[in-house]
Amino acid sequence: MNHLSGNETLRELVIRYPYTIDLLNRYRLDYTFKGSETLAEAIRGIAGDYDKISDDLNMAIDEFIISKPDVIYWENEPIGKIIDHIESKHHRFVKEIIDEITILLETIILPTEIRDLGGFFLSLKEKILNHLKQEERELFPLLREYSENRTSELRQKCLTIMERPRSEHDEAKTVLEQINKMTNDLSLPDNSSPALCDLYKKLDALEKDTFIHIHMENSILFKMI
Repeated sequence: MNHLSGNETLRELVIRYPYTIDLLNRYRLDYTFKGSETLAEAIRGIAGDYDKISDDLNMAIDEFIISKPDVIYWENEPIGKIIDHIESKHHRFVKEIIDEITILLETIILPTEIRDLGGFFLSLKEKILNHLKQEERELFPLLREYSENRTSELRQKCLTIMERPRSEHDEAKTVLEQINKMTNDLSLPDNSSPALCDLYKKLDALEKDTFIHIHMENSILFKMI
């Protein structure tokens, strides 16, 4: 069954069908930072095959309708529950995998073509860890307070503080783009060692989680304020 017109934005697609995220990641369709693009526009932007990609998406939606797995539609959940999820799932995962990537980078001799990867990652690591700290200590407690006491004064304070993480999300995107450009979208060099394969796998997992994490904040949590 055809569930898609091609005119829905990527953001709308992910919110309506959150289980399509893996497919969008596979095709590198940016639902986080280019969420206002329609599905058709985004596929044209990557020079993709619209029929093939839309068929895959429709199949995923059909499989979901048949199997009916449990899915949380976060836009319908309270602010506190969303924050709990972001902290317990995304923040915890990011901290753990950043430590793992750091250890790998300290032990691997990188090929010449990606010799600057360590420096780029350190820049990303610093940005992300400072970002998580600010959210956990300042932003999230304030959003929780606002969810219980929705005054105009608290709302304005939330909006002001939210400007910083929005900007930091864009900065993280820029560093991820630099890493992808350097590594040819994390394509492994010939004769890569097991350690380098593991490094690329973890970088890919970090990127995917970062996109979902930022989508949860920009497109769902922040829009509730």
